[in-house]
Amino acid sequence: MQKTVDYKKLVSLIAVICCMASARAQLSPFGNGYYQDRYLLNPALCGAKEGIVVNAAYRKEQLSFSESPTSQYLTAAYGISDKVGAGVKLEASQSGPLTHINAMASYAYHLRLTETKKIYMGLSLGVTNNHLGISKTNGEADDPALLGYNAKGTQVDADFGAAYTDGKLLVQAAMPGLVSQYKKENKDWVNKPLAFAAVSYKVKLSEEAEGIYAEPMVAFRAVKGYDNIIDAGSNFSFLGNKLAIMAMYHTNKSISAGAGLEIFDNTVSVNAIYHSTPDGLKTFSSGGIEIAVKASLGNLFKKK
Repeated sequence: MQKTVDYKKLVSLIAVICCMASARAQLSPFGNGYYQDRYLLNPALCGAKEGIVVNAAYRKEQLSFSESPTSQYLTAAYGISDKVGAGVKLEASQSGPLTHINAMASYAYHLRLTETKKIYMGLSLGVTNNHLGISKTNGEADDPALLGYNAKGTQVDADFGAAYTDGKLLVQAAMPGLVSQYKKENKDWVNKPLAFAAVSYKVKLSEEAEGIYAEPMVAFRAVKGYDNIIDAGSNFSFLGNKLAIMAMYHTNKSISAGAGLEIFDNTVSVNAIYHSTPDGLKTFSSGGIEIAVKASLGNLFKKK
């Protein structure tokens, strides 16, 4: 007797397998966001320094596979004044038939308490879109289970962040996806970031003029449908911030480690970070590499 295949369950299984790769990116976000581009993880730090700063990064997962998931982002932040920052953030990822796109505009207000102490608050508003390429799946083009995934279309979303610094100490808190995480139709989503918090402290390790600096950090990430993750590590900068190395351990049993180099004086720097595979996904992934570029363009609109 021929067995009957439950097609809807098969479609669900295919979707789960595809989502496992995208879950990898949520469990290990862009390492560039911890130190080089803090605006990426916290809208409050958008335009924290006066002038225009542009960051871009490309990441490839599962290095042993040619068609493995990829993701990229671009941020452009403008410190309009000592009190106000504005910026835009674009993120895109591709994992098999699944495509995710997020576009946000940000505004941040920086309140100076003393010469070194500041409070930062920021809000990002924008849209997000998750699309399933039906032609790339093993299903019928008119199947409701597949069409239903794309029926949500583009959705409005928002991120909020806050931070405090005294020049050395930096305390951060951010809540991404404030709109989407409370929608009923998204209640079954997993591996979605819910909250981010971090504490870091920058200290000089040598007495030379340029000096060697360390900035240890402990961070907390809440992820929907997954155990909370603690990140702990440090960034080390040398030669007047021209060279930097960083390493972070994550309690999902993965590490992120990399190095950065300033290639044009106070203008352009590059950063490369390797991400090992989180525990539980080692069967599906061999780790990933992230390449980032940062350009500090100065205050192009400042009146002379």
